[in-house]
Parts: sequence; C-alpha cells; structure tokens
Amino acid sequence: MNKIDIIPWNDNFNTDIKTIDEQHRKLVDIINKLATQFAYNSNNININNVFDELVDYTNYHFDSEELIWNKYFNNKKSEEEHKKTHKSFIMQLHELIEKEKDSSIEEIAENILEFLVQWLVSHILESDRFMAYKVLSLQNGKTYEEAHQIALEKMSGNTKKLTSLVMDMYKVLSTNTLKLMRESAKQLKTKIELENEKSKYLKLMTLSSDMIFIMDCEGNLLEYSYQTQKNLGYSDEEMKKLRLYDWDKNITEEENKKILQIISDKPYKFEAVHTRKDGTTFDVEISVVKIEIENQNYVYASARDISQRIQNEKLIKSQKDEFETIFNYAKDAIVITDLDTNFLNFNQSFLDMTGYSKSELLKKNYNDITINEHKDRNHHALEQVLNHGYSKDFEEDCIVNSNRIITVSIRMSLLPDKKRVLLTLKNISNLKIMEQQARLASMGEMIGNIAHQWRQPLSVITTSASGLKLESEFGIITKEYIDECVDNIMKQSNYLSNTIDNFRNFIKGENIIQEFFLNEVIKISLDLITPSLKHNYINLILDIDEDGKIYGNKNELSEALINILNNAKDVLKYKIKKEEDRLLFISTKKIESDKIQLSILDSGEGISEKIINKIFDPYFTTKHEYQGTGLGLSMSENIIRKRHKGSIVAFNKQFEYNGKTYKGACFDITFDLVT
Repeated sequence: MNKIDIIPWNDNFNTDIKTIDEQHRKLVDIINKLATQFAYNSNNININNVFDELVDYTNYHFDSEELIWNKYFNNKKSEEEHKKTHKSFIMQLHELIEKEKDSSIEEIAENILEFLVQWLVSHILESDRFMAYKVLSLQNGKTYEEAHQIALEKMSGNTKKLTSLVMDMYKVLSTNTLKLMRESAKQLKTKIELENEKSKYLKLMTLSSDMIFIMDCEGNLLEYSYQTQKNLGYSDEEMKKLRLYDWDKNITEEENKKILQIISDKPYKFEAVHTRKDGTTFDVEISVVKIEIENQNYVYASARDISQRIQNEKLIKSQKDEFETIFNYAKDAIVITDLDTNFLNFNQSFLDMTGYSKSELLKKNYNDITINEHKDRNHHALEQVLNHGYSKDFEEDCIVNSNRIITVSIRMSLLPDKKRVLLTLKNISNLKIMEQQARLASMGEMIGNIAHQWRQPLSVITTSASGLKLESEFGIITKEYIDECVDNIMKQSNYLSNTIDNFRNFIKGENIIQEFFLNEVIKISLDLITPSLKHNYINLILDIDEDGKIYGNKNELSEALINILNNAKDVLKYKIKKEEDRLLFISTKKIESDKIQLSILDSGEGISEKIINKIFDPYFTTKHEYQGTGLGLSMSENIIRKRHKGSIVAFNKQFEYNGKTYKGACFDITFDLVT
C-alpha cells in the first residue's frame, strides 16, 4: 500500500524544542497515516478507533506542551490563550466528528483531514513557534518582557511573510492531496470492482456446469467456458477460430439471422443439437440473450447437455407405450384400484371377464364383486401389499354380471406412487373344473388299483373260511387250525382296512399343514399305486434309506407324487414292450445340511427335448394315444413349489442297470428340512 503525505514534514516546522518537535512529527505521521488509510482501506477502517487514537495523542501532546509553557511562563496571559486554543481544537474536532457521523467515509475523510491540516500547520508555524521563541530567549537569560519582544520581532517582517507563504502552500498542497486521495480511492475502488468482476467472470467460465458462449452478431466465438471446450472437444487454438455453424450445423445463415432478430435483452430458450469435433452429436437446451457493451451488441448463450434427459424421456415414453400395450391387449385381466379397492382403471380383458360395462365398474370396488366368504382374503392381501409392496398369489371366487361365479387367481402389487394398487387376475374356473375331473379320473384309477389290490387278500380270506367249513363238516377241525385261519383272516382284514383308510384320507384331502417324514408320504403313495404297477409288470426299485422331516400337507404331496408315478407308469406301459425293461427307481438323499432330494427315474426312453420345458404347463400333454387332461404334472409342480416351497426339475438321464444301458426321464424334487 502506497503512503500518502498530506502534510510533508518540513524543517520550517521545527521549533528547536526537541520534545515538541518530536511530538509534532508524530502528529503529522498520525494524520498522514489517517489519510493513507482513508485512501486505500476505507472499507475496512474503523472510524471511531482512528479518531480515538488521534484525540488521545493530541491530548498527550497538549499536556506535554503546557508543562513546558507553565515552567517558563507561570500562567502568563499568553500561556492561558494557548491552553484555550488547545481546548478549542479538541471541541472543534469532536463537533466535526459528530456532524460527519452520517456522512460517507470519503466525505468524513475530506472534511476532517482538511480541518486537521489547516489547524496543525497554523498551530505549529504561528502559535507553537511564537511560544518556542520566548522559551529559547528565557533559556538564554532574557526577561519575560524581553523574550516576548524578541518573539514578536522574529514572527514579523519576512518571517511572517514566509510563514504566510508556507501556510498557503500547505493549504494548496493539502487540497491537491485530498483531490489526489479522492481520485486514488476512486481508482482503487474501480480496480477492486474490476478485479472482483474479473474473478467472478473467470470462476463462471471455469466452474460453470453449463456451456457458455459469447459471440458477436455474426456468430464468431469470442469467449467460452471450460465446459464448452470440454464438450465440443477442440483445442484452445481451434476454439478461437470457431463460428456458430461449426457446432450447430442444423442452423443455416438465414435461420441464424432470424434468431438474432428474435433475440432481445430478455432470455430466449429453445432446444437444439450440437456437434462435437469428432462428429458425434448431443442434445442441448439453450438460453440466449442479447447484451450491449460499450454500444456494441453481443450474443450471450448458455447451453446445457440434455442428452440423458431426452434419453430418459424416450425410455419413459417407450415404457409407457409398452405398459399401455400390455395393459390394453393382455389376455389376463389387469385392474388399477385405490387403497380402498375402488376401481380406477382396467383393461378390456377384465371387462370381458366380468361382463360389466366400464361405467358400471367405475361405480364399484373390488370387494363388491368378491363373495362374502372370501372378502377377508382381499383384506389380508392388501395388508401384504402395504407392508411388502406385493401380495402372494391367492385364489377366490367372484360374482360377475348375471350373478355368475368365477374362480380367479390374483396377485396384487403397490404402484410407485404408493396410492394405487395393480391387480392381475386370471380366470381359472375351467382349470378348476379340469383339476376336479383329473382328480376324479385319478380316483377312478385308484379304485381299479384297489380292486386289484383286494383280490389276493379276499382270496386268502375265502380259502381260510372254506377250509374251516370243510374240516368242520368232516369233524377233523383242530384248535391250531382254527387259530391259523383266524390269524390269516385278521391279517388280511387289517390290510384291507389300511387300504380303505389310505384311500379315504386321499379322497378327503384335509388341508392340514404339519411336520412329517418324507418317507411316510412315499409309503402312502406307493400303497395306493403299487398294485397298478404290479398289474402292468413294472419293476419298482427303492433306495429310500435317507429320510428327513419336511413341512406341508401329506395328502397334497401324496397326490403330487402319485401324478408323477402314474405318468411314469403310463409311459412304461405304452412305450416299453419287454416287461423286464419296465423299471421305476425311487430314491432319497440329503443334499447340503438342510435339504433332502427325492428322485423318480424311469426307463421310458426320456422326454423329447422339444417339449421337456413345457411339461409343467397347464393342459400340456403327450398322451395322445391313451388320453389325459394335461393337468397332472402341472398340479404336481404347483403343489411342490407353492404349497411346499420346494423345487422340481425334469431332465433326461442315461444309466446302467444289471449290465444294460437305459435312458429315461428323471424328476428331482427338493425340499427344505425342518431344523
């Protein structure tokens, strides 16, 4: 910071009294320091602190002077006049400070400094010098009157003229210096403002996330931001030569002229495509405005890369179109409701399923078309949706137009706004009928199996009874023989009774979920199907030593296994001519520490690779020559996967048995063990 001497020290200021001269020099330094601070640091200066320092030192100086004057003048009139001058200065200074307190710092500086310079110069050159002349004469042995006369003579004539000249000179000097201070302060302020603006400009150009272009009205690029260069991919030298058409190739010169006519001092926004140096393009949103600098018009434009936004908008539109296509043309019914199940929207399939018109459905909610016995299922599913975002698949009966009752499979999902629910429904009424028919057909086949199964026990009972009668007629019956026959009859009767119990349990299909051993269900299933296997000369090979507890429904799982075993039986019966090659393997083994696997393998030459991935689909069957509903394997897969949380996979397997190679279908069924 430069130093401003509003009062340059001059030897004419010396009084030849060392203490007073040193303090005068100090006062001059304080005033010059004050001027410098006003000129170069006016924004940060504390005006009260500066004046406090000045007043404090001035008081100190006045006290020092008065001690000297008092020593030599002993309260003479001139000394009293001098003291009044000191007091007057302090009062004037305080009055001036109070008067200027609401003025700007520049006005305070100018008025205060002007007062200080004129007063201090006048005080030093006239009042203090006059008193000093008298002190010096008294020190040389003169009387007070002689000293006073000597001082008057020295302050008159040429000295007085010189003093007047010096005072005029300092007045002009201080005025010019104050003017210089004002100009300097103004220049400094302007410089700081320019530097601040330059700093802001550089930060804007360097840190802005948008591309910034400053062009003349011909489209020549004059200034640009870092992001502009980065996005366009040009070097600094190349950027300086660019014109608007180099990066906005879709704008012709005529179009540019039209745009320039539209542009005003209000921002104009539009979207465009910019081209990089390497030829690739990207979408931008542009805000452009006309600016005027020194009577010259320029174009200021900021551009933001919106490629990702455009891509997202296209993706959203594509997804919306895709959803609307699925919604409108899906075979399954799709419904949107609010959280109270009021219908908001639905597709044509739902209209076809219910037979209601759109206006009729919009006056209803989903509970209105659910039978009373099943409404609690809706409530439970909605709780799952609110807690987890979706519900498990469930089935219920609905009352549709003309009071028809249909059975539907439903899944509910919470939409992203968490205010609506999406329902997908499939009418499974025909499937339920087919499943019932398949179940009846399976029961008919089991009855046939039981008929075969009962022949041998009934024959044993008949033989034992007729033997007892014959020996009784001949009078040769013995107690031992009676006991033997009764034991045989009881044994066979118990066997028949167990068969009836197994069949009754299967028919009842009690929906009891419990823990049970897997081999227990395998045994029940085999008891029901083994006679049919024997009747068709199928060799059953068991390896079920490993066992474990699982969780589920014994009757349902038994039904699933019987469907798979019946399927294998039919394949072996119709495809394998040699009875010794009709093989059916059933095995169990534990895998990992918490799972058990049941495998069913036949020697029926396997499943065609073209259809093996479809065998669990509803209504899919390969039993053209011996008929079938196509629901057996689908029901089994549904029971194992959904009801028992297991898995089932089917694949073809080649194996050896008794030195002979076979190929067949293998079903691996895996369950979680109860721990």
